[in-house]
Amino acid sequence: MPEEPTRAHERLLASLQERAKELNCLYHVEEALRRHDESPEDAFREVLEAIGPGWQYPDVCRATVTYGDLVLKSAEFAPTPWVLSADIKVQDETVGRLEVYYLEKRPQEDFGPFLEDEVRLIDTIAELLGHFLLRRRLLEMQEDWKAATRGTSADAPQTWRGPLHLLRESDRSLYIRIARKMINHLCQIGVVEAQKMLSGDEDSGEAPVDPSGEANVPAPRLSETDAFMLGDQPFELANRHLSDDEILARVQNWMQEEKASSFLRVLNNPRFSLPEILDAMRRFQHGIPDRSTLRSSTLKTLRVSLTQRILTEQTDFVRVAKEFMDISDFSDFSGRMILPAGSHGRLGGKSAGMLLAHRILERVSTDNRPIGDIRIPRTWYLPSDGLVDFIDHNDLEDVIE
Repeated sequence: MPEEPTRAHERLLASLQERAKELNCLYHVEEALRRHDESPEDAFREVLEAIGPGWQYPDVCRATVTYGDLVLKSAEFAPTPWVLSADIKVQDETVGRLEVYYLEKRPQEDFGPFLEDEVRLIDTIAELLGHFLLRRRLLEMQEDWKAATRGTSADAPQTWRGPLHLLRESDRSLYIRIARKMINHLCQIGVVEAQKMLSGDEDSGEAPVDPSGEANVPAPRLSETDAFMLGDQPFELANRHLSDDEILARVQNWMQEEKASSFLRVLNNPRFSLPEILDAMRRFQHGIPDRSTLRSSTLKTLRVSLTQRILTEQTDFVRVAKEFMDISDFSDFSGRMILPAGSHGRLGGKSAGMLLAHRILERVSTDNRPIGDIRIPRTWYLPSDGLVDFIDHNDLEDVIE
């Protein structure tokens, strides 16, 4: 039997209300973490205050965050069996834990009393906490190295060492890729030593040794080239031919390009659902707030891939959209999308056309050719498979025909 219209309306309204609560929760979390001058404890307390209202039953919802020896709670309570948790990671290293409890038993949902959307929400908040801690760590290291290099002493340490050593400790594979890019760049500008390094004519030295001295510890086997790239030698060579500022600028640009490449891999992988793509887009924007340093070709590829995965695959539409749509445009309306679990649909049709037309009119408007105030309905968007699911669930095929 199809669901009664009143009941279907109530369920849709409840879904919209839960989505609004989640978005409001994320907004307050991001606001709390954006204040870099606060201590982690102050930022965490604000985050804990924002979590309760974002869950389905805020009156019995409590949260805790653990970071090293620091343990904070939204309020005093005794732990219960109804808990949702997520690790806080800084570049794949677990540094803490976020937990959300219900104090009382609630009806069974997707994961105990918790919704699937709440599982994604706690994972997103834990990821934002990890980004916050990494930013603080980088800023503190930057200040330390600024203090260490202040002055004109020839013995002052190079400013690139601190950030790169932190990168090596937190993400070894990314460090190796950045080192390779540096050697390739040195080859391009004609540095003979770099060409010898790539050809293997120069002794690359031994692989880094565990500082603990422990030898009988299983570890991934490094190739001779990777072992060499993992050391300081590529950047020591760069330091003889490039300034500290140029080394850091190139490393920063390459790291941003790596983040863009990771986002593109998600967009181009058909196994990722629409909710996962939107989460990846949020992480990308959070990790690269200033995208002006990315290559124009990279930005255009991102716009094309986002258009194809979220709006439509129609060639003519994509060709126009890549010139007018920006990544921030997708972020603006993605917060107003109703997404079925595991959705792989697209907006298509009138929604995609309206969004693109709005951007075109905004871009072509000039002082000499004013178009006036352009507004589109503030509405909620439903991807194609969400609409199909709704029609099928309520046996509305005849009505549509």
